[in-house]
Amino acid sequence: RRIRRKITIGLRCFIIGTAIGCVVWKDSADLLVQILWKYLKTNPIIKWDTCEPFFAFLAFRFSFWLYDLFECLYPHYDLWLIPEARGVHKRHKRSVWDCFLYISTDGYKQFLYYYGPILAFDYTFPRRKLPESIPGVWTLVLQVVCMLCTYDLCFFFCHLSLHRNRTLYRMFHETHHEVGVKYPCKAWGTIVLSFVQTWTNLTCSIFTVNSLKFATFGKYYYHPLARIIYNCITILWLVEEHSGYDMPWMIHNLIPSSFFGGPKHHYAHHTRGHGNYQKWFTYLDRAFGTMLPTFEQEKRKGNKHNNQKHVASEIK
Repeated sequence: RRIRRKITIGLRCFIIGTAIGCVVWKDSADLLVQILWKYLKTNPIIKWDTCEPFFAFLAFRFSFWLYDLFECLYPHYDLWLIPEARGVHKRHKRSVWDCFLYISTDGYKQFLYYYGPILAFDYTFPRRKLPESIPGVWTLVLQVVCMLCTYDLCFFFCHLSLHRNRTLYRMFHETHHEVGVKYPCKAWGTIVLSFVQTWTNLTCSIFTVNSLKFATFGKYYYHPLARIIYNCITILWLVEEHSGYDMPWMIHNLIPSSFFGGPKHHYAHHTRGHGNYQKWFTYLDRAFGTMLPTFEQEKRKGNKHNNQKHVASEIK
């Protein structure tokens, strides 16, 4: 716990220092971003119509590799698990080499579900045009934050609908929840999705990256680099919340508030089968009364209640 705390504090200091540096030396930071974009826009991958899904796939693969390799190399991996997952989260038995190569059966299915239609569409209708310039650092950050908030908002109502309508739940969402019933949340459980649910997520994301263009009737749009960063962050956070781990660099630890849910909140959603419908934030769950406490919070609440009963009995 002490090591985790030190790492989190170190990362917070680094982020705050970087932010202050971008404010103090804003012109230099903007120039660096311009130079970076000037280089990137000549890259064939960035010019590729399927660039954003490609980077999303790389982020998926990196996330799975990270958790698989951590469990393979570190014998005391369970110390980094959320309390609810300790004792039930089983280490995989793959070698280091297999960690690099392993792709689950569901991984192949998701590749076909996700990439098949997108590759076909992009090949049939090539349309990617890259802008010559890029906005400043803070405009880029604001765009990424706006996309994350928009996606989380769209996902909440789609997710809530899947749970409130039992027919839709059984047809399209039940398979994903077997992650919390048959075996504990693990990173690879992220992609245990039906075809319809995969495309529900994709529709939310496609709407998100085009939402500024829709809202301004084509006058403004999110920058391609902001869209790539957004796609990578969503994937990394998505795998995080299904991993069963409580790592010091996770967003709910870096920002000390209950505004972000994290793996503990999503674990509660999977094991109970309802509540905590937001993907990352918690404000809509609070507003709609669907917020669930984590098992750790319930335990503390139960201990406090028992202590109060004990004190009351002593007074009598």
